[in-house]
Amino acid sequence: MFFVAENNPELFEENVGIIDVGTYTTGFSVVEQGRIVAYKSDGCLCGVSQVCDVIQESIFNLHAFNIDKAKIHKVLLTKQIVLKGQKIDLTEEIRKGVLTVAKPLMASLQNKWGNASDMYVYIAGGGAELFLTQLKSIIPHAVVAKDYFLQ
Repeated sequence: MFFVAENNPELFEENVGIIDVGTYTTGFSVVEQGRIVAYKSDGCLCGVSQVCDVIQESIFNLHAFNIDKAKIHKVLLTKQIVLKGQKIDLTEEIRKGVLTVAKPLMASLQNKWGNASDMYVYIAGGGAELFLTQLKSIIPHAVVAKDYFLQ
C-alpha cells in the first residue's frame, strides 16, 4: 500500500482494497483514509500452489501424464505442455483450475466487500496475474499492483 500511495498520494484519502495472492494463501485488507479496517480484512487457504495441484491432476486425468510439480509453474506461464512432440493447449484447464481454487476467496470477498465499488482495488503477490481474470469477474475495476521492488 505504501509504495502504491507514495506515487498516488490521493490514495491516502480514499478507500483502497488490497488482495495479496501468495503461494499457499491469499489475504485481503481494506485501508480507509490510511487505516486498516479489520472487519473488511480476511484471508483463505488458496493460492498458486493449489492451482498447481489442480492442473497436475487435470493433466494426469486428461493425458495420463504425471507432470513434475516443479514444471507446473512453466505450464501456468506458457499455458501449454509438449507431450510426445505435440503442443497441447491447457488454457481452458488453467482457467477452470483457477476458478475452482478462487471460489472460496471470491465468496469471502463478496461477503466482506460486496462489489467493492467504493474503493480502488489492487491485486498483488506472485499469483496476481494468474487470479486477475477471476477476480475481475466480481470486481471489474481491480488492477494488478505495480511491483515497485522490481524497478
